[in-house]
Amino acid sequence: MSERPVLLFDSGVGGLTVLREARVLMPDRRFIYVADDAGFPYGDWEEAALRARIVELFSRLIAEHDPEIAVIACNTASTLVLADLRAAFPDTPFVGTVPAIKPAAERTRSGLVSVLATPGTVKRQYTRDLIHEWAAKCHVRLVGSVRLAALAETYMREGFVDGGGRACRNRPMLHGGGRQAHGYRRAGLHALSLSRQSHAQDRAVAGRLDRSGRGHSPPRPVAARAG
Repeated sequence: MSERPVLLFDSGVGGLTVLREARVLMPDRRFIYVADDAGFPYGDWEEAALRARIVELFSRLIAEHDPEIAVIACNTASTLVLADLRAAFPDTPFVGTVPAIKPAAERTRSGLVSVLATPGTVKRQYTRDLIHEWAAKCHVRLVGSVRLAALAETYMREGFVDGGGRACRNRPMLHGGGRQAHGYRRAGLHALSLSRQSHAQDRAVAGRLDRSGRGHSPPRPVAARAG
């Protein structure tokens, strides 16, 4: 029976949404969550320096934890360094999180798709390639926000973030629930929630692990910080 964990990596606490869904889908798996809060936010880094940092971090993480699979729960990191990680550590499977352009293109009725992401993700060729492959017949608007990562972190730690950047508890934001989702539907809009994107990513991870034919280990989630 395998004792090797599933390693989830993000620049902060936003990837906890992925961990939450993963524990529902794979309750018998052991997880290690790593938040690189010493490097947060990734949007402030030069690409070459960030790429080198993440690869170096994973050399330590893989040596220490020997994960069965690694999940990059961060659009910025996935679109920048996923190929480098797979090349540097060929014995470790990597699953990334990329902008949900494919499901958005499949669901849109108007042919209009808007993608809210960090400036780095918006400008990266990886994102353009996703549009070309999956949304060539749609009009895709890319919106880059320098505050997006920080606002998401505030929401995860404290609650809803209003238009003034203030944290307010018990109001839906990132998951698009409640009255906000009803407002989207009345306006003819379809919002793809982070939880749905996380669920799709975790299904991919579960599928990879099932195909490996390896056993399951008792659930022992572990939190760690990279620095």
